[in-house]
Amino acid sequence: MSTLLFITSAYPYYPGEQFIETEIQFLAKSFEEIYVLPLDGDTNQTHRPLPPNVFLADDVRAFRNRHKRNPISRAVGFCRTLGAVFKEIKARKFLFAKNPKAFFPLLRIASGAGQITPLIARLVSEKRPVLIYSYWLTMGTLAAALALDKMQLNIPLVSRIHGFDLYEERHTTHYCPFQALMLSRLTALIPISRDGENYLKKKYHERIPKNLKTFRLGVLPNRKSQMSPDETLRIVSCSSLTPVKRVNLLIEALALLDFPILWNHIGDGPLRGHLEAQAKNLAKTKKNITTVFLGQISNQEVLSFYENNPVDVFINVSSSEGIPVSIMEAMSRGIPAIATAVGGTPEIVDEDLGAGFLLPQDVTPEEIKQKINIFYRLSQTERGKMRDKAFLKWFNDFNAEKNYREFADFLEQLSCQR
Repeated sequence: MSTLLFITSAYPYYPGEQFIETEIQFLAKSFEEIYVLPLDGDTNQTHRPLPPNVFLADDVRAFRNRHKRNPISRAVGFCRTLGAVFKEIKARKFLFAKNPKAFFPLLRIASGAGQITPLIARLVSEKRPVLIYSYWLTMGTLAAALALDKMQLNIPLVSRIHGFDLYEERHTTHYCPFQALMLSRLTALIPISRDGENYLKKKYHERIPKNLKTFRLGVLPNRKSQMSPDETLRIVSCSSLTPVKRVNLLIEALALLDFPILWNHIGDGPLRGHLEAQAKNLAKTKKNITTVFLGQISNQEVLSFYENNPVDVFINVSSSEGIPVSIMEAMSRGIPAIATAVGGTPEIVDEDLGAGFLLPQDVTPEEIKQKINIFYRLSQTERGKMRDKAFLKWFNDFNAEKNYREFADFLEQLSCQR
């Protein structure tokens, strides 16, 4: 029986990882059974539905919920990873000498991975997977690698790599723990953008797996969104409300505009209270601006919003990205984007094609305002052409029916080469 062990951050629980909802449908067609191992997740909500042959293996999450802050359990976990820790310190000695604070994420990942390594080993023994797939190059990948090494098994180990687990510059410590060690252990490494692939090739050269292959994420097709029927510009943004997303810059940019704007933000996070207060203060002084915070809604609800409400333009002003699924979702509904040129974003917001506008990484509210103003002044015909280009870009490069089918076939082929 072809069984896949799939390690996630929280899926099928909330929050986050909404895009797995689509990918899992294709994986389920390539493997007879799939066991999903979330590391965390909000169990106060009913988890997302799973295909009939996909099962929740909750041992790891349940254990971490009970023990991840237990100092004795953490110490035992750390001891299990001592060999890997010594290798890592030796390989990155100059980084640790320059930045001793990098030891903290090293210790956190090492002890966490050591805690769950026996649980993953037990699941491997019980389920006998033909392949292990980790959605992020983090603790779960390291634990799986340690478990396979201890068991002396050559089961293929594959990991996607996105943004925060890829770009070390994104972290205050400029460090992603055990990245090189995990790369050397993987059967295949799957960046989600060409930018990520090029970053890895430049950084690691010959140390990367021979199966380094970009497989983009994707969105399923459905009805396209409509343009505004009046003079109001309808803007949507969709992101977590965290510092890296810089939603405050968008609010500051809106304050500089004088034509009617309806801005809907989808997403939640620790800065929501502060940003909602900032938006309310804006609305008091700028009667032409209406702001709505829709909060966290499901992946399907996001797409339904685009299909059932007029939306003119999507805006993302993040300081760092892998390649945003939120932009793929908007463009799959024919909505062009204005976004910062970070990570793989320029691969989807194709300015040369005419699918949207790019902003510099260190963007200012004035620069955001200028692009919004340029878009607003476009004629209906010009906006229509831009919407067609956005849809075309999604169709050619980010269509889930193509991307996830090819990725599932790739994993299936690897599983046959063990």
